[in-house]
Amino acid sequence: HCIPADSQICLCGMTLSVRSWIRIGDWKDGETLYRHDVPISQSYVVENNLATTLCLQNRNEQCRQHLERSIELAPFDWYNWSMLSRLNEFEGNEKEAMIDYQLAIENGRDESAYERLALLYLFVKQSPQDAAQLVQTGVSYYPNNSELWVILAVSRYQLQENVLAERAARQAYQIDPSERIKAVLFAIVHG
Repeated sequence: HCIPADSQICLCGMTLSVRSWIRIGDWKDGETLYRHDVPISQSYVVENNLATTLCLQNRNEQCRQHLERSIELAPFDWYNWSMLSRLNEFEGNEKEAMIDYQLAIENGRDESAYERLALLYLFVKQSPQDAAQLVQTGVSYYPNNSELWVILAVSRYQLQENVLAERAARQAYQIDPSERIKAVLFAIVHG
């Protein structure tokens, strides 16, 4: 007893429609979608997406769990290390954040990791030398990043390398002629 071809097509279409309707329910919001996909995907990208969603909701412990799972799946990725760094920094774990930012840089030259790590070197570690050295590398990859140039200017100024500090501040101002950067340049030039 065979099912006629037109009935088979209709049955297949109905099955796909039901499945599509169920999947559309998974798209209610990002968290619902990612929570559905995490157990079946084994994907560090899905773990990252769920972690990002949770972090934005200040659900930090759950965020950390998914970031750590992402790192297990893909220790070579930069995004998961960068997100974990930001979470550690937000929670006041600056030493852990510095280690994780370094891994984000090593794994993918994460632009924001250069900025955040240099600021931690400058203001937490109180090492303008380390900050300047890191940012010098950062601006070689991201020469149009005004924040890196400002951090370089402040680092050089703290090292009493005023000519280099002014040069970096002028570069930052050329990229972004904002009032904030103008104030940094003025402070460096006029002591």
